[in-house]
Amino acid sequence: MRQHYKHQPIVATDWPPRIGKDFFGRLALVEKQDSTTQAESAWHLLRGQVDKTVKLTENKEISVEDVLKPTDSSLSLRVVIDGPPGIGKTTLCRKLLNMWSNGPLVHQQYELVLYCPLRNSKIATATTLADLFVYKYHEVPMVAEWFEKRNGEGLLIIFDGWDELSEQLRLSSLAASIIHRKHYASSSLLEIMSNLSRHVQVIGFSKEEISTVIIQTLQKDTKLAKELINRKKEDDENGKPFTTTQSSEDSQLAVKLINDLEVRNDVQSLCYVPLVCSMVILVYCKEGGHLPTTLTQLYENFILQTIRRHVKRHDINPHTLGSLSSLPSQFAKPLQEMCQLAYTNLANTRMTFSSHQLQSLSEAVKEDYLGLMTKFKEYDEEKYQFLHLSIQEFLAAWWIAKHEKREEVFKDHFDDDHFRMCLRFVAGLTHLEHESYQQYFNKQQLDLQCKRKRLFGFETCHLSYFYQNPEIKRFYHIKSQADDFDNVPTHLVQLLYESQNTTLCQVLAQSINNHSLCLDRVSLSISLFDWLCLSYCINNSNTTWNHLHLGIVSNQSLSVFTAGLTNNSLQTQCKRLEFLNLPQLKILHLKMDHHTIPTVDNTYYIDKCTELEKCIEMHSTLQEMKIEYNEENEITSTIISVIRGVTRNKTITSLTIHVNFAPPPPLPDGVIEQLLKDNNTLQALSLDMRPDELLPSSLNIVEVNTPLTALEIGGWSSELMTSSLLPHIKGLHCLILHDPYPPHLLFLSHPSLRTLTLPLDTAESAIELFTILQTNTTLKALSVEIQEERVYTSSMGTSLQDMLTQNQTLKYLEINDDIPSSFLSFLTTGLRHNTSLQRLSVSIPLNEEIRTFINVISQKNNLTELKVNFKPDQSYSNCSEEEKKQIMTPLFYEQVLPAVTKMLQSHTAIKLLRIECRDVNKESSQPNWMELVQHLYETIFIHPSLEYIEINTEYISLLVDTLKDQKKTLIDRHRKEQPHKPLPIVRLY
Repeated sequence: MRQHYKHQPIVATDWPPRIGKDFFGRLALVEKQDSTTQAESAWHLLRGQVDKTVKLTENKEISVEDVLKPTDSSLSLRVVIDGPPGIGKTTLCRKLLNMWSNGPLVHQQYELVLYCPLRNSKIATATTLADLFVYKYHEVPMVAEWFEKRNGEGLLIIFDGWDELSEQLRLSSLAASIIHRKHYASSSLLEIMSNLSRHVQVIGFSKEEISTVIIQTLQKDTKLAKELINRKKEDDENGKPFTTTQSSEDSQLAVKLINDLEVRNDVQSLCYVPLVCSMVILVYCKEGGHLPTTLTQLYENFILQTIRRHVKRHDINPHTLGSLSSLPSQFAKPLQEMCQLAYTNLANTRMTFSSHQLQSLSEAVKEDYLGLMTKFKEYDEEKYQFLHLSIQEFLAAWWIAKHEKREEVFKDHFDDDHFRMCLRFVAGLTHLEHESYQQYFNKQQLDLQCKRKRLFGFETCHLSYFYQNPEIKRFYHIKSQADDFDNVPTHLVQLLYESQNTTLCQVLAQSINNHSLCLDRVSLSISLFDWLCLSYCINNSNTTWNHLHLGIVSNQSLSVFTAGLTNNSLQTQCKRLEFLNLPQLKILHLKMDHHTIPTVDNTYYIDKCTELEKCIEMHSTLQEMKIEYNEENEITSTIISVIRGVTRNKTITSLTIHVNFAPPPPLPDGVIEQLLKDNNTLQALSLDMRPDELLPSSLNIVEVNTPLTALEIGGWSSELMTSSLLPHIKGLHCLILHDPYPPHLLFLSHPSLRTLTLPLDTAESAIELFTILQTNTTLKALSVEIQEERVYTSSMGTSLQDMLTQNQTLKYLEINDDIPSSFLSFLTTGLRHNTSLQRLSVSIPLNEEIRTFINVISQKNNLTELKVNFKPDQSYSNCSEEEKKQIMTPLFYEQVLPAVTKMLQSHTAIKLLRIECRDVNKESSQPNWMELVQHLYETIFIHPSLEYIEINTEYISLLVDTLKDQKKTLIDRHRKEQPHKPLPIVRLY
């Protein structure tokens, strides 16, 4: 037996070319500690994510020598080995046989090893131990009896193919009795069962190992290959693209293939199977160092190469076979027979075949199955299988594509996950040209728009001056009652790419609501290949997209995505600002967390900055540009390039630059001055640069020619900018300042001001502002920040009260500071007499006076948006945080919630409501509080006008749990009583 196993090859097939001397040694094995991660593990393996499988919490990578390592149990060792088809389970069995034939195993001393393929009917139906012996020597009965007397001690039985055993034989057979320890209790085995000693999973090549295999296969020079492998590890550790300085063409080819597979992870995810990895390398070399555009083309190429190799025995020039579609009948007929076999058995989930099952393939038998099947022997029975499951799937797809009712067959299997890869091949072969395929891509108003926190009052007003779509703000995503974010149709987009059908791209695009696509919730889980498919779909959609929100995107993902949109070489694009090459781009909002332009060396950096500047200058459709930078790396040169590019651009009307934390050097003198002097299109400018070291030491603004109507000067940079810039600008409609400025000077220079944000640091400046506004008829929105408590004097309160009473044009008011108790009465009286305010945002003390305030609000039907932050009264200022919560919690439940509920019952016009009260104990509860919460929710869901409500209490359990319990009842009642009104959005946080 040892001699037989020793001369038996570990790998039985020689096509595709083997990748290395002992490729099995490169396969990853994991020992599963329990079955809790089985589903997750299977999910990762289905996608070829070997590395994620290894890193699952309950998995531990082991070596082939440790498969049979003893455990602490006194029972016999029972090991199960599983893995997907073609991954190497049988090869592992052959490896163990080979190891035993060459000497004792590391952890166990076995007198005899029996290899028992359960696909063989004689083995499957065996009734005695002697029946399990592969070779019928005359000593077999004696040996079997000897092991039986020893209760199986020293015997290793390897059962291969338990999953292919019939259900009946799994319940009652010799193999089943051994597996369940009902027979030969001390014997060992490898197969699937419960109560295991060890569960080992063969999971294929890891991502790192795929790179190593490619390098060692293509680069025959051992030294160069080792250098390249080390370079790959270094680049991975440093997060750099894989490159080489080696002049060897083989090394460069290996680097290119590895990098191409990073993008084409649909191909890379199959390379964890050794056979497929070898196939990819073969086709890549045959194609001159290029991956075919689609997976279908890759497999078609490989199968053609396999058939060409086969026909050499007929003295036929293989190069006369141009494609699978034009094969001479001598080979076309066998191929068609095998395609039908592949489809029929794929539908029945059968992957291996006996000789009698292949008898009907008369033409294929003559041609030895064109080299597409592999033969193995189990005892005296020959078995066959396709080279790999994916080969069977491709051939099944070929049969479907040639079938006269191909569209019906496609429909029958569309929702069958088992056929997902096969139908992808069908898409590649048919290009999905028949009009019936459109039904899968016409999704009927697929809602993939951003679901965002609603903008309140002042935000809507002032943002509209800077942004064409003011609702597009970062960190404002929410999850609504009917959320389609998880329905981003990546599978459909992959089918589109495989089909290369531009008409279907248009069909899918037209079914997406408002031509708006938000990937913010899924961007980090989208593969590079998904980005490639998505860019193909968008590029060929013949659609003007209103909004693409990509979310957090890596440099590599961004490069892949924009390359597909522009059809340009990446080398000619501005790194990280590749979107500037999009010909129809009008709005670009870009948040950068790392270097925009790689600082490889000073010359390269300067060249790229110059290129960036030119990109912006020459762009002919860009209208709105927003750049945010939040890292502590040098960014000055990039900012200079952006400003200089905008200075000479002829179409940009809005520019926002927000820089946080960036260190010096500062901007050079003249950059901002030149922008204001030479640009004649900019209407909105927002500059917030922190720290102030980033600004030049002085600003010498003499001439301003930009037709600004909106200006924001923010952050630490505001004092220098405000004093230098404001005196030279006239006629603004929107002004956002973060430093105090004399109100009379503002309205003198900007008499038509409609939106104003202004800090107030003295009672005199506040009185001055409110006095001006008593008679002003142009200002629509006001946001003030009271920076000092001393500003709240009775005279200032009276001026605010008079302003609210007399001004009839102000629609939005925001007071961004805690209003003291003594001041609340002035605000309440002014509101009682006001008839123009539509949106109000205030922060008020939580005390008895809130009832009067809420009662006044309840009567103001002109007020449609309200934002109130309830803060602890000043009398609690000396209390600890815990003491404040003890005071505030009952006040919140027993005063705030009833007051808000009563207001909603009286106020029938309110649309947006935000309540904030953070000083509340999250876990506290009283019997009557739940009733108060329920009453509030009932009022919300039957309200005639309310669209959106936020309650910010930092996740109070009672609020969250009550809504969860009541939600279905509330929604059902709403739909019954108000069928034409959208559900109100309730956001708790």
